[in-house]
Amino acid sequence: MQFTHLLLLLACTCLFQSSFAQKFTEIKPLRMGHFLVQEIDDRGWSYRHDFARNQVINIYGDLLVRSTLICCLPEDNDAEVEKVAREEMDKFDLIFTTSPFLVPGISAAAKDKRDTYWATLPPNGAVPQEPNVVMGFVRMFEITYLAGFLAGQVTRTNVICGLGGFKVDFVVRDFNAFAVGAYRSNPDVKMYVAHAQDWIDQRKHRQITEDMMARKCDVLFGYVGTFWHLEEAMDKGNMFIVALNSDAATFFPGGPVLTSCIYNWLPLYEEIVGRVYNGTWKENDFLFPGLVDGAVALSAFHPDVTDEQATSTVEQKNLLLAGKSYPFCGNDLPELAEKIGPNFCLSNDDVTVYAGAAYFKTIIEEVEVTYYYNELFVSFDDPLGILFTVINAVLTAILIAYLAVVGIFWRTPVMRAATPLTLVTIGFGGLLGHAAIFLFIAEPEDGICVARLWLSALAITIVLATLIVKFVRIFRLFMGAKSLKIKVIPMWQVGASIAGFCLVTIVICAVWTGVGTPVTKLGLKDDFDNVEYNEAVKYCDSDEHGLAFTLTLFVWLGLQAGGLCIVAFLTRNVKSAFAESKVVGVMVYNMTLVAVILLPIIYSFSEKWRVTFIIKMIGGLYILGSTMALLYVPKVVIAFTPGLNVTPALSGESSRGMGSKQ
Repeated sequence: MQFTHLLLLLACTCLFQSSFAQKFTEIKPLRMGHFLVQEIDDRGWSYRHDFARNQVINIYGDLLVRSTLICCLPEDNDAEVEKVAREEMDKFDLIFTTSPFLVPGISAAAKDKRDTYWATLPPNGAVPQEPNVVMGFVRMFEITYLAGFLAGQVTRTNVICGLGGFKVDFVVRDFNAFAVGAYRSNPDVKMYVAHAQDWIDQRKHRQITEDMMARKCDVLFGYVGTFWHLEEAMDKGNMFIVALNSDAATFFPGGPVLTSCIYNWLPLYEEIVGRVYNGTWKENDFLFPGLVDGAVALSAFHPDVTDEQATSTVEQKNLLLAGKSYPFCGNDLPELAEKIGPNFCLSNDDVTVYAGAAYFKTIIEEVEVTYYYNELFVSFDDPLGILFTVINAVLTAILIAYLAVVGIFWRTPVMRAATPLTLVTIGFGGLLGHAAIFLFIAEPEDGICVARLWLSALAITIVLATLIVKFVRIFRLFMGAKSLKIKVIPMWQVGASIAGFCLVTIVICAVWTGVGTPVTKLGLKDDFDNVEYNEAVKYCDSDEHGLAFTLTLFVWLGLQAGGLCIVAFLTRNVKSAFAESKVVGVMVYNMTLVAVILLPIIYSFSEKWRVTFIIKMIGGLYILGSTMALLYVPKVVIAFTPGLNVTPALSGESSRGMGSKQ
């Protein structure tokens, strides 16, 4: 009998364990997705959302909740947000979005995916229309009111200020609450507010802070997603900062943090996750927890805050918690008295509608700030610019001296063997090249950008085209001499051929200038190395057509260089007067080789703007200087050496024909 009971007990135990295991394996974790607009290392908005996300995971455990971060969605592209949402929605049961600017794209995607729940924190002011979408926010205005109450007591200049990201209703509401709090503790206070129209732009945030310092502001409330304004205040000094999102004093110990208005998204996250998990979802709901719910908090005060100032601020907090005080009441400001009456206060349902519509002009003045960049470029007053200007000027003077010698000795054998017209034409191209280098040293301006294109393109074309025609002429003379039929290219055809090459270049440059005019642009720290937040590299560039025109011009010049190398190779053994073909051939190979080496080097250092400038200058000056030296120096030496400047006798050829007709 006892054995029977034992078997029965064992069977029941196994049945229970089997049932429990089956039930446990049926539990599916809630798949959460979090759409962010900023990285979580910003120590601000996204950081606090991620903090709440991790708290929810700790509460429910990994077996019940799984979470994935998706960053960073564009706030100004509804179509892109909708596209990403449609691609990702099947992966999640619940999706949190962290910007009001994502709502239109999310709502469009939510219509077609009713079994995925969406929570947008904060809202964009619209009531959710889809049953699977819920919106929520926290009553941050309660805390900004308290922070303003403290700021009104602390200010020594009676000037406080606000740095806002985008000018949206909840930002206006919370700035108004800050101003009202300051006004209640200090009726003489004045507040300036400026909007950067960006949550994280370091340059704008720092420069607004700088502007506010110039307005005698000594307490600044930063309603943005980062702490750049705090760093600027630390750099320049003499200003308290009221921070947002996180407790800034933990990141900047000893800094001028008066206090921080802290977002605690956990009550919202926990409530929404619980509704989905427990099947208690409420359609078209709006959640709005506040100070009493622990959704917002004020951090510890700066050590310079007196006991009296701290005590009065805490008293205001206790009045808010007890429901005996409200941030927005008609007896505070004429603007509110006109809307709600002098003896009434705004309820939580109405606060955004009335307090978020416009700034209270009795206290707040909205200002515009002019932003600037410290423009970076090499010019004539820069040490590098001075160095290359001197080198280019010296080489230009030497080239002019070469041409003067050609003019003086143009009737002598050495000049006639080289054809004075080609020498002058190549020299003219060289002068255009040196002029282009001067323009590349000058500060970039729209007109200079266009002139750089034209001068450099024409300089290269004139030199290449002249050399091509010259080598073709040598080749025809050489082949004619072998067949005893001299084929001379008349000088007018030489000039016409060079003009034809130049005409193609002119057409390319003209179309480029007309369709994608080169203009000055500013490259920021994301584009170049060793550039600070308020610096920008000033350079020349075209619109989206610029790349196509650049490639077109490079192909055209490359064809000329390639053709020149071919004819130089074909005439390498020509016994021309004064070894003209060999000297010019070396010049062509040198010029082409250096150009081929320089282009990839310049491209590889494109993010290092000063290095790129140096490489361009050295390359350009070397090509011009060495080309002109190889072409002219032998002739100058021979011209001033009477025993050498005579017509040589070439075996098998008429020296007179080669010397006078080449």
